Amino acid sequence: NINMTVIVAQQNITQTLTLNQSQLLALLSGFTIAPAVSSYINVFQKATISYRFGTAVFTNTNNVLSFKLGSTVVSNSLNATNILGLSQSTSISFAPANPYSGSMASSANTALTFNIDTANILGGDATSSLSITFTYSVFAA
Repeated sequence: NINMTVIVAQQNITQTLTLNQSQLLALLSGFTIAPAVSSYINVFQKATISYRFGTAVFTNTNNVLSFKLGSTVVSNSLNATNILGLSQSTSISFAPANPYSGSMASSANTALTFNIDTANILGGDATSSLSITFTYSVFAA
């Protein structure tokens, strides 16, 4: 006999959020893109981030951007220099890093966040922004 647990998707959600300069300068603490919901698990599916360059380049960008579920990285990672350190607008996609991993079972009531590691970026200007279009699923725990 084989015992299997079947996880049924409750809802797939796609939305777009835009982070302004002050939010970008505070990414070390994480930016919540999907709130924690009691008895449900958020599962990262995919995302595209679109950077709109203003008039000044961000500095201190040699840090990694990623999506996290709690403290677990659930996406591929990107060096922030490759998008926020540019003097032009650009977009890049993120894929899941094994979205149905064993960490899901213990991640109910955990927010999905967009983060930078090590240190916040600096500089930029008020006309710079980063739009995040992302899809995630919500499963019953």
